[in-house]
Parts: sequence; structure tokens; C-alpha cells
Amino acid sequence: MPSFADIAIRAWQGLTGKANDRRGSVHGVCSGSRYSFTGDYYKQDLLMVANDNHGTGIMMLAGVS
Repeated sequence: MPSFADIAIRAWQGLTGKANDRRGSVHGVCSGSRYSFTGDYYKQDLLMVANDNHGTGIMMLAGVS
């Protein structure tokens, strides 16, 4: 049975292998949404971004947990 440390290391490698590039940028994070009266805002303006505070913060929390 793998130890907790082994599982944590594998999880971190999976996360960083998919969400980060070599410079440390966090990709695939949806920017924080505001309120809009049109559907176009959600379809066109609210796209995936790199290094949004939501993704960077979650990566930092995952790294120190």
C-alpha cells in the first residue's frame, strides 16, 4: 500500500504536469466572472486564461498542503 507521501507526490506531479508550463504559468483557469445581461459575455469574454489569481492561488495551496 502506498504511503501518504507517495500519493501526495504523484498528485502534485499530475497537477503540475497538466496545469503548468516550464516557466511556472498556470493554464486552463477560468477567469473570475462578473454579472452580465447577455449570453455573449459568458461565451466569448469569459474564457480560459493563464495565471488568473484563482488558479495561481489554488496551485500554491496545493503545494503547501
